[in-house]
Amino acid sequence: MYWQTAKPLWDFIPLLIISIELDLKDYPRSTPAIMMGRMGVDNRHQGQGYSKVLPSHTIQSIKYISITTGVMVIVIDVKDERLAQYYEQFGFVPTANPLRLILNVRQI
Repeated sequence: MYWQTAKPLWDFIPLLIISIELDLKDYPRSTPAIMMGRMGVDNRHQGQGYSKVLPSHTIQSIKYISITTGVMVIVIDVKDERLAQYYEQFGFVPTANPLRLILNVRQI
């Protein structure tokens, strides 16, 4: 059976539904959001390009989740400018804190 023998491609995709205070035009001050935590590719699959697919997969999953949760934005905190630039290619934009980025779910 597939579910018993399949090896996972990633170890975890942590998501947390939060309310974030944004001081941005077109957003309520207290905005429902999903915080994306650090993701990890299973050791057996590292170096095969999955880290490029994983954010897109997660973002599409969040779009689906937003329909039932009312989430308006995706939030991600990154550890450095290099990662901030990486997530900008998926449509994330920096907030006042350049290491905190958001993506409007409607733009997905």
